[in-house]
Amino acid sequence: MFFKLLRLSLSLLSLLAILPASAVMQPKSSLVLIKEEAGGGSINVTNTDNEDALLYVKVIDLPDDKHPQLIVTQPVVRVPAGQTQRVRFVLTSDRPLTTEHIKRVTFEGIPLKTRENNSVEISLRQNLPVIIHPARLAKNNEPWKKLQWSVKQGTLTVSNTGEWVVRMAPNITLIPGRKNLVLAKNYILPGETVFVASPDKHALAQTTNVRIDTVSQYGYKIGDVELPVSHGE
Repeated sequence: MFFKLLRLSLSLLSLLAILPASAVMQPKSSLVLIKEEAGGGSINVTNTDNEDALLYVKVIDLPDDKHPQLIVTQPVVRVPAGQTQRVRFVLTSDRPLTTEHIKRVTFEGIPLKTRENNSVEISLRQNLPVIIHPARLAKNNEPWKKLQWSVKQGTLTVSNTGEWVVRMAPNITLIPGRKNLVLAKNYILPGETVFVASPDKHALAQTTNVRIDTVSQYGYKIGDVELPVSHGE
């Protein structure tokens, strides 16, 4: 019994020795808000590791919303262990903004040196949405109310008639049939129309409402909302 316990202990120690070590950069918020009137924005990022590390920040333009340009003032910076770094972004545009825009930004922690415990060094990325808000656009806590849902020729469509980006869970429930559909993405741009595929034409024909999971500006789930569905030729 003693030797079995000894072998088990040695096996556990071996596993712990090869567990990957990483530099984890933790953003303070789950979203980066950029205000046009401020010319940019910022977010605090903390190095939660016990070693100094490099913070690598990258802005990602989405294929359907590449305007305007957003620049990181310090894309690579050394952050001491347990310390917080303020990451700043500068907004550049050749014209005033009339609608919200969305991008993504990644925060990656890169270890500065190899640990001495035979561990494998890896880097972890935090991937956050970025909302760019125009100076002349009012704040809207319920942008999903601007969504118009309709069924035409056996196809469900949703159009964002507002000036705000609508962020939502991609799952949709048809009411009263309770059939579940999935959007191709978790946001709808201002002025954009998205087609939602459904093999069940009968369920679509009977649909009077859709139920969606709404998301606040900072990405927190607010709750289910039912919105009406119109029918056309």
